[in-house]
Amino acid sequence: MADSWMKNEEQVIPRLYSFIVYRQERFGALIFNPYLGIEEELDPIEAFIAGMCNGCNSCRQIRVETKRRFALSDNEVGRRICETVQKLGNTYAIAYRSGSESERPKIPDTSVWCDDDPALSAPRNAIWDVTYRCNLKCRHCLTESGEACKDELDTPQALKLVDNLAEAGVLYLSLSGGEPLLRPDIVTILKHIASKNMRVEIASNGVNISDKVLNEICALPVFHVQISIDGIGPQHDELRGMQGAFKASCASIKKLQEHDIAVSISTTVTSHNIDSLESIISLAA
Repeated sequence: MADSWMKNEEQVIPRLYSFIVYRQERFGALIFNPYLGIEEELDPIEAFIAGMCNGCNSCRQIRVETKRRFALSDNEVGRRICETVQKLGNTYAIAYRSGSESERPKIPDTSVWCDDDPALSAPRNAIWDVTYRCNLKCRHCLTESGEACKDELDTPQALKLVDNLAEAGVLYLSLSGGEPLLRPDIVTILKHIASKNMRVEIASNGVNISDKVLNEICALPVFHVQISIDGIGPQHDELRGMQGAFKASCASIKKLQEHDIAVSISTTVTSHNIDSLESIISLAA
């Protein structure tokens, strides 16, 4: 990465990939790759260098402006650029093209923070119960789900919420419920989330993942599906209020794995299943 920067620096134009999230913070900035789920914190100098990688400035212009802005020596600015490029490389955030530098460099806007501003400009993670409709009757359900609520967001409202979360700079969005895959417009919502460069996770009971929904999920950057397993066999069925729930959930885990979708098991530990944890761990392994 550093070699690409240093050679013919007047003719090398670095830029951040379009899917990379660059979020200014009080401490500098966050760089986030939603496809890999990795992020890096940047200090003010690193944040400025990353912000200058906008596809307009040459490597030379970025070096000169960084040196001037922060009153750095030649050795120091070279070191800081190398450190920043390494972080951008770690997140697979940066690309280079050949070109001629512009007459004037394009300087990124810098946010001004007050002393009483929060430590982060927005949450890293958000959890959204997209519906309270559910096909199980779990004894330990926190949301008392079953029937969909009358005031649940319709599709335009749901897409607007996604827009608001993306605009705020949320990096990870977890969809829960209820059973999120029972929402008729869930694929539309997932497609919209994907277009906003947020990393998405679905928390599902795994009882009714249809082939149609599974095929739709495979075509989208849904990065993680979490399936609830609260016991082995009849114990899980009893806690979940449905005979055959364990078998259906295990079948969904297998199908997700066959489609190369990252899947994990989530267990709500209670006095009813604490003695089964080792068996659940063995199942997950």
